[in-house]
Amino acid sequence: MVNSPKLPIGRQVRHYRRKNGNRSQAAIAGLCGITERYLSLIETGKKTPSPDVLTRLARELGVPVSALLSDEPPAESGVSLSATPDIARALMGYKGAQPGRP
Repeated sequence: MVNSPKLPIGRQVRHYRRKNGNRSQAAIAGLCGITERYLSLIETGKKTPSPDVLTRLARELGVPVSALLSDEPPAESGVSLSATPDIARALMGYKGAQPGRP
């Protein structure tokens, strides 16, 4: 039996989940159509996502799939890679402060 190389997917998913809005595992998992438990197993390196799930995670995190497969540490930048946190808040009903409303 051949051992496959350990991919850094979990570490990268956790990094981008926290960096792009510090969203919970439950929020990302729900938006990607997977369970929170499965996302937790991916982040801890105990499970490797299918290509379809990997694509959904990358899209939701606002990064290319290659960023999740990269063994290089994520580059730090002051610019948010995605407007996804705003979309997630809108879908979850967060209103925030609105001018002219009590």
